[in-house]
Amino acid sequence: AMDTPMVLVDFGSTFTKVALVDAASGHLLGTAQHRTTVDSDLMAGLDLALDSLRARFGPATASSGGSETRACSSAAGGLKIAVVGLEPDLTVAAAREVVLSSGGRVVDLATAPLTDGAIETLGRSTADLVLIVGGTDGGNATFVVDAARALVAAGVRQPVIYAGNADARVAVGAILERGGLTWRAAANVLPEIGNLAVEEAQGAIRRDFLEHVIRGRHLSADQTFSSIVRHATPEAVLAGVDLMASGTPSERGTGPILVVDVGGATTDVYSSLGAQQRRSRRGARFVPQRTTARTVEGDLGVRWGAPSLVEAARDLGLLEPEQLSGLREAAERRHADPAFVPSTAQDVADDLALARLAIAVAVVRHAGRERITVTQAGAEIRQTGRDLRAIETVVLTGGIFRAHPDAFSAPGHLHPGLDGFDRRRAMLPRPTRVVVDAAYVLASAGLLAETHPDAALRLMRQSIARAFPVPIRSEERP
Repeated sequence: AMDTPMVLVDFGSTFTKVALVDAASGHLLGTAQHRTTVDSDLMAGLDLALDSLRARFGPATASSGGSETRACSSAAGGLKIAVVGLEPDLTVAAAREVVLSSGGRVVDLATAPLTDGAIETLGRSTADLVLIVGGTDGGNATFVVDAARALVAAGVRQPVIYAGNADARVAVGAILERGGLTWRAAANVLPEIGNLAVEEAQGAIRRDFLEHVIRGRHLSADQTFSSIVRHATPEAVLAGVDLMASGTPSERGTGPILVVDVGGATTDVYSSLGAQQRRSRRGARFVPQRTTARTVEGDLGVRWGAPSLVEAARDLGLLEPEQLSGLREAAERRHADPAFVPSTAQDVADDLALARLAIAVAVVRHAGRERITVTQAGAEIRQTGRDLRAIETVVLTGGIFRAHPDAFSAPGHLHPGLDGFDRRRAMLPRPTRVVVDAAYVLASAGLLAETHPDAALRLMRQSIARAFPVPIRSEERP
């Protein structure tokens, strides 16, 4: 029985995935998918994906429009952002946190000093939005004013979000307006050293994503499309991961967790560290870490990104010489044909090998490092980045895992790729549980969590049960 059925949609770069969920109980009623029709109209692919759900539940229940449909999108390249910032270790680091937590990825970066080459790069950027940051409130105002002038001089036409020194906001806005640029202001992402303020900038990015990317790219002639899309897909997944780890007042979460999403072009890693997060005992962070964070590796994928994945794995020493030639050939074949479907046992073996490499390389990049620093007081251990050593559970999501869940069901499949690194320096997990998100519910849970957090958590507990340390109560079973 369905009290409040809701259609939850992810317009992916390759496939459009649909979940029909009872929003009252969190029960997953059915799923469907179809190739994303980015070459014609995205709603056409959604309607085709919904056909099987309509056959089971009726046309009204599986409607593709109305208030009971919510969607996220990473189609047509997702959300790409260019960042212009003052200092890489301060405001630019804060800007990266904002971009990644908003579901975007940084495709171009310019820092002080703004050279002619950097300005030309901004003028040629394929980014959807430009984010200007720099200076704490009351601090350096010269850079952000010069950055605004540089964007105008470069002929940038993308919408601009200003989230730098509040004292320079009026001057920056005046320059951008005289240059004919559309711009939006948000609170400074780093108003003072050690204080990361991302909420306003995230909201500004989300609004511009919906207004200029979702509506501006004309991905669908159907007005329903722009009305149902609420987030970039990685932002929805991040919300799902955060909820899964932290739980709600009435539902316990998993605790610290790592999620790896391997796609055709990129591999995203999400970690939620919670109260068990280890922190360096010496030295405060200039840019504090967030409990839940995301990194995106634009050169790691099992289709478009396969060739660069193989080279990255080789550089890290994850491939034996006798493996390299065969995997290079397999990677080139998949890069040339992103719709490639394995037809032989060797094809499947190559796909699984590429997926394992993507996991290992992406997690190593996501993890922090420990290093010994010699000071006047003696040797100190300093930490940079995220400490994943307390994480015992890894959730794998992506088409390759849904197609072959048993191939990744044991932690031993991940250890060889991670155990080769010096764990005294790379703060890597040693998981005891590896779980596959076979129903692909993380994005759906993130969409549902906006208004039904308990139901969203139950959706994940039922669909990814092994990730949760507490057994599911009988009344919560589907």
